[in-house]
Amino acid sequence: MLSNNSNQQQKNHPDGAELVYQLRKVIHSHFPGLMKLLAAVPDHRKRRVYTPQEIISAAIALFSFKEQSRNAINNDRQYSREFSSNFEKLFHCRLPHQDSVQLFFKQLPPEKLSCVQTALVRHLIEKRVLERYRSQGYYTIVFDASGVLSGSTDRYGCGLKRESKTGVSFQYHVLEARLVTHSGLCLPIASEWITNEQQAEYDKQDCENKAFKRMAVKIKEDFPRLPICILADALYANSPIMSVCEQYGWKYIITLKDGNLPGVQRCLADDPPTTCNSFIHKPKSDNQHQTITQQYHWVNDLTHEKHWFHYISCKETICNTHTPKTTTTRFVRITNMEVNADTVIRLSKAGRMRWKIENEGFNTMKNGGYELQHLFSRKCFNAQKNYYQCLLIAHTINQFVEHSLMVQDLLAANKKLTIKYLWQQLMEAIRGQCLCTQTIQRIENTRHQIRLRSG
Repeated sequence: MLSNNSNQQQKNHPDGAELVYQLRKVIHSHFPGLMKLLAAVPDHRKRRVYTPQEIISAAIALFSFKEQSRNAINNDRQYSREFSSNFEKLFHCRLPHQDSVQLFFKQLPPEKLSCVQTALVRHLIEKRVLERYRSQGYYTIVFDASGVLSGSTDRYGCGLKRESKTGVSFQYHVLEARLVTHSGLCLPIASEWITNEQQAEYDKQDCENKAFKRMAVKIKEDFPRLPICILADALYANSPIMSVCEQYGWKYIITLKDGNLPGVQRCLADDPPTTCNSFIHKPKSDNQHQTITQQYHWVNDLTHEKHWFHYISCKETICNTHTPKTTTTRFVRITNMEVNADTVIRLSKAGRMRWKIENEGFNTMKNGGYELQHLFSRKCFNAQKNYYQCLLIAHTINQFVEHSLMVQDLLAANKKLTIKYLWQQLMEAIRGQCLCTQTIQRIENTRHQIRLRSG
């Protein structure tokens, strides 16, 4: 008979098959229409061995399984004992070779897969899955860009040209809009490539602000009534961005740095903090050896080129009682949301969630097994963009697995466990075990409530 300690160790040890079943539960519970959306993608090929649903599912699995390259999943398809069979059980379709995926993606307009990603997030919003994560009644959406590809030669013929002391480089950036929550979810709702692909000849190269305007049009069309609050860095502290937000009825919380809006900065220098618009807050720290002091100050009704907004400043001092170390950081933002003593803390805290697109978003996609900067298509930019859309879909699905209480309880029970190790266990099960068909059928015939980490 096993001791209680042995039973507890078995309970806390990750089971790869259970993680695979949890992945299937998430797809069945939160994304039940995924396969129908993939089946509806148009197919312009003359010779059709695999359906669009099968081909796109294979690309999503490439990223959802964190295979890291087309060759890696092809090897699993050919040499792993149960891989193809388990794929069919999970996705209810055959697993094609990635060369077939590549040929399909060369012809498929990336906008078709972008619509799939939009539909997935819209379903979450309509089912009120994200309702409890709203801030001041608004969904917080971060806009930011990141470099994806770069090189000394222009691989696809439309990269941004950058000149420096070391020479000339060509870069491919992508702007993303992500719905972020305080619990750590970072869900992509739109993306826009920043390249010179829009025009054969140009006076000025494409940039993040131009891409924002193009993306804003698409988001307004896809989510016309969604209450949105934009979180953005100091690059967005300008009149054209404010005009777009006012046109669409969006709120914003934008970082303000020295040099931004000089007229406003001079006005603020002449308006020192007063007792009526400042106070000190001491939040509880998770570290028992730390004390946190936050000094808030705000100024209402500032103007810049006929735009009205408010100013928020938070000076945070962290003292370590265990070591004589003190750090002070100042966070400054502007917003068109109402600022007073009751809202200033929540607004400042919401503004800090902008960093989630860097940490849970781009950093995870670059270093968390998704290989954002990998060349999945060496010669065709259209195919590369389609692989990127599949990455976003897989990342969306995986987040609900990783944030589920099942996975979070495993991580909490053993502090040395990592998401990377859990996915290794998941892949070992897919490669070497025969998944139970009856268990998967039972999952698909039962309603599940996937409880998420609260924050």
